[in-house]
Amino acid sequence: MEYKLNILGEFKDKDVENVFMECEVKKELTLIRYVVLLSAVVNLLFGIADYLFLKSSIGVLYLDYAVRIAILALAIIMFIFTNRVKNIKVIGVLTCSLALFMYGSHLFVATYFTPVNIMYETFNLVILSTCLFLIPNRWVINLASSLVFLILYIIMVPHLCTQTGLGDRIITLAYLFWNTIVISVLFYRINMYKRNQFSKELHLGLIANTDHLTKLYNRKACDDILEGFCTNNTIFSFIIFDIDDFKLVNDTYGHVVGDDVIVSITKDVKNIMRKDDIVARWGGEEFVILMPGVNLPEATELAKRVKEQISLIRYNIIKHSITCSFGVTSFIVGDNSKSIIIRADQLLYLAKEHGKDKVVAG
Repeated sequence: MEYKLNILGEFKDKDVENVFMECEVKKELTLIRYVVLLSAVVNLLFGIADYLFLKSSIGVLYLDYAVRIAILALAIIMFIFTNRVKNIKVIGVLTCSLALFMYGSHLFVATYFTPVNIMYETFNLVILSTCLFLIPNRWVINLASSLVFLILYIIMVPHLCTQTGLGDRIITLAYLFWNTIVISVLFYRINMYKRNQFSKELHLGLIANTDHLTKLYNRKACDDILEGFCTNNTIFSFIIFDIDDFKLVNDTYGHVVGDDVIVSITKDVKNIMRKDDIVARWGGEEFVILMPGVNLPEATELAKRVKEQISLIRYNIIKHSITCSFGVTSFIVGDNSKSIIIRADQLLYLAKEHGKDKVVAG
């Protein structure tokens, strides 16, 4: 399966995009937290330079330090609580908001230190924009944040850098535009590369967990899901069924016809199942159904419906009906994947022993 990207370099499938962003943020969360904290600490240390080299009143220096300490406090709060945030989008919003507050408060305090060196202001903005793009977030949000910073710079520079000539302002502004374009294009390409790699990983994972013939989950994938259900004490029912006398079908009509039988049965079973139900090919002519949130009586009724539907399927070459036998059970507290499979297998064996084309629950 190919996961296509839109013009913003994001997956068109929103579910895939959300999974990708969640993986990216979780992978880079430690980096995000320390970059935010380090930026706030460096910002605080720059206040020492203001005290040593800029001639201002004590009141202005107090204001300067109060703002820098507030930024550090917010960064510490974010550092502590980002590990507990479940919605990954919130982390991106918090990071951009803190960066905006940091830059906005810097410009506010800088008005008390006029005239300010334009190179100092330009350097601040370059560092801030670069750090923003380094943090996993939607590319368009990072670009929009950088443009907001650039607009603030354009508005405030004439008031802050009063001794800087028009030519120098134009040069620094051109440099900042160029820097923003280069960084945004670079990270756009990086984002696309990461998503293409993620798409390949998803495709390989899909191949590893999918049965080639039926396109259902294979046993490996089913084992993992079943283990997860049991570990989390999820309420669910488990159905195992296989095709009666399938060896005779293969021996009489050939394996190609046998494959057609398997595909036809799986299509009908999938049409009956709910959206949340999981159908898997257990192996050969054997299949399983996992039904989260379904009790034993409901699962038994569904198994009977599936059994009847399978018996109604007609095939081009095979003149007789194909039937299946079913073992149905439900999760009991204390079950593990092995115990529930053994119980369902024993019930399936009873269905076979009692004449086949039967549903046995327990």
